[in-house]
Parts: sequence; C-alpha cells; structure tokens
Amino acid sequence: MKYEEEHFRYDSEIMMYEPSYGVLDINEVIKNYTFQVTNGQEGIIGKLPRANFEVLLKDLKQKNGFAMATYEFAFMNGQLESMKVICQKIIAQIDKELKAD
Repeated sequence: MKYEEEHFRYDSEIMMYEPSYGVLDINEVIKNYTFQVTNGQEGIIGKLPRANFEVLLKDLKQKNGFAMATYEFAFMNGQLESMKVICQKIIAQIDKELKAD
C-alpha cells in the first residue's frame, strides 16, 4: 500500500497538479467546487474559462496523470477492501474470545 500511495502521490503532484497550476486559477476552481459540494452554503460560483480546461484536456501529461490515478485508485481500493475483511475477521475473533471469558 505504501508503494501505491507514493506512486499516486507522484502522479498527482507531478503529472496532474503541476500542469494545472500553469493554466488554472486554482482559487476559482476551489470556490466553485466548495459551492457545489455544500449546496451553495460556502464558496461562490465564479468564472471558469473553458479554454483553460481545454488546454488541460489536450495535455498528454495531464491525461496520463488521470489515467494512472484511475489505475492506482482501483488497485488501492482492492487492497483496502482486503484489509477490511481481515480486520472484520480479527474483530469477530476478539469478540468471540471476550465472550468466552
């Protein structure tokens, strides 16, 4: 898991965030996102120029970053699901032992 986290961090920082910082006003993106996820309770709807996003969507480095993030999330989610099952079994065993005392 640690290796996957480090790989994802590299892809997100270098391949996704770095190109975004060169063409997007991140402050405006965050304000818009916040407005949408809080149903208008926080943030504001600002102007997000379509041309900026078109630049990102045409950037191969950015596309590859998103592709890698998708693969890495799928892999990490599988690992986390396996860990969840193992933890549930451990908890059940602990509960069983506690009831036996």
